[in-house]
Amino acid sequence: MTGTSLHPKVRRQPKAGLPAKGAKRFFTKNSQSGAAFFQKKEARRVSGRIGRRNVEKGLVQRIPEEDGISESPPRYSYSTNCGWIDWAHAGTGMTTRLIQSVRDASDRMRASGSASPEPVAAPRMESSAGGILLSGVTPVVSIKRALNADEVLSVALRIFMLQSLGFEALQLWTESVGSSSFSEEDLPSNMISFYRAARSFDRPHIESICDAWDPARSLSQYQGYTFRKNGSFRPLSLPSGGAWPSSLADITPAVAGGPLMDVPTGHFETTFSSFDRGLAGYQAITDGSLRIESITGSTAIDISGTTSGSANGPHFEVRPLPTGQNLIFRWIIKDSSDRRYLMLGDDESSAFRFGDQFNAYINAPTRQLLRDRGITNATVMCRVRVGAEGASASMHRLLELPVTFTW
Repeated sequence: MTGTSLHPKVRRQPKAGLPAKGAKRFFTKNSQSGAAFFQKKEARRVSGRIGRRNVEKGLVQRIPEEDGISESPPRYSYSTNCGWIDWAHAGTGMTTRLIQSVRDASDRMRASGSASPEPVAAPRMESSAGGILLSGVTPVVSIKRALNADEVLSVALRIFMLQSLGFEALQLWTESVGSSSFSEEDLPSNMISFYRAARSFDRPHIESICDAWDPARSLSQYQGYTFRKNGSFRPLSLPSGGAWPSSLADITPAVAGGPLMDVPTGHFETTFSSFDRGLAGYQAITDGSLRIESITGSTAIDISGTTSGSANGPHFEVRPLPTGQNLIFRWIIKDSSDRRYLMLGDDESSAFRFGDQFNAYINAPTRQLLRDRGITNATVMCRVRVGAEGASASMHRLLELPVTFTW
């Protein structure tokens, strides 16, 4: 199974955080444009001290570079079964600590006999340059009961996946100095990192099961290769005969908000600010199966009804949505002439502005207008966001569903 590219469905947005302490005389707290300008200026200043980023050391790095492929041992390798591998991301330092922190929490809970949720002291995933923290995400999460060995790995994997997604989103603000956020190889290499820690796989074993290419062959693949943003823990594509190894896919991530763990919150930190945000939304917005569905299951939509009210209009819904998701939604209809038509939320609120209405319907006035204009083909659109517009680590994705109207 290959991954889902973030481009063009998830677009980067300028991130406007607060100005640094020494910048107050230049920009006010509410000046988003000023803060964004200061962030970019500061990012360029620290870029002179930027080194390589990995999950353990966290330094910002651009997409794979030629010298990283040819060095010994290679920092980057291409492979038949795992695509591009960033061996620094595939290190085991942080993932080993995370798994142990979940195990420790379980041991504490078992020893105490307590039924109260037990916090997991999860390590921070971070990037830095010259001793300056650029981005960091620390999961805040508790387990609900003592875990067996398999459950420890299941919970740790879910935490790590959500943390990785939040971290990649947070790094969007450093794009001016390095195209590091959601680099094609990042998340698949992170998954390799987790399995190395969970199964004690060494690098030669990974090279074998991934069928890693030698530097000369990897360089040949690199020449003319177009790297894309990747929001999946699987490669975007693989060469003929390639398949993600089954031994890197035999741990099922625990359900956030399920019987083993609560829904993690991330403590996000940048050079300029810090904030807390739920992590479940990142899982949803990067899910390749996220889509709009008609409640009836058909894209042939009857708009003949004239009675007002939510109970009388055709409904649409964004699916699937995980427990604890913190997404916001904005709905609209577009016809073939690019004219727009309003929808209402299931609670009769306007769906034109962002809100929590994951379900929307075509109200009576809009149905009448569509009939008057003879619109038989259109597209129901929903823009989905995690984080407010302009906020750090915010992402958005446009979902579309072509429909036909009958009456």
